[in-house]
Amino acid sequence: LLRKYFENPAIATDVMVGFPGETEKEFKSSVKFLKKVKVKNIYEYLRENNLRPKVKKTERVTYHKPCNINNYETIEWLLKHTENLEYIEMTDFDKCCGLNGLSKIKEYDIMSKLFNAKIKNIEESGTKIVTTSCLGCEIALKAYSLGRYKVFDLVDIISKNI
Repeated sequence: LLRKYFENPAIATDVMVGFPGETEKEFKSSVKFLKKVKVKNIYEYLRENNLRPKVKKTERVTYHKPCNINNYETIEWLLKHTENLEYIEMTDFDKCCGLNGLSKIKEYDIMSKLFNAKIKNIEESGTKIVTTSCLGCEIALKAYSLGRYKVFDLVDIISKNI
């Protein structure tokens, strides 16, 4: 029915797998279903269709790669092909921000060292905007920014500026 009214219809969703209490059988079932329906994230969709977003105001940004993603090449393509977005790769952009899925909360010394290293790398990048694609990382980076830089999800930067 959607194809009757739209040339290339799409349905968006957020899916959580690997949640507490989920059995191995449930996890495998979820993964099988997602492969069957070919769910893609926005980064994949934009790249596969060579859609190059444009932000209204020229921005210099750096990117923090979350520990839990495996599609950085697609995200990097988006960072480099968004008009008016100047991507500056910070040193150790792919190293943990310190939150590590909350597992380090009880290990303050380790968490603090990771945060401090990340903050140093952000500041050395010369940008005032950090983007990421993980809510946990976004929260952690904001908490430690102390106003030195702003933190946004990459989708938020693009969607609010198109």
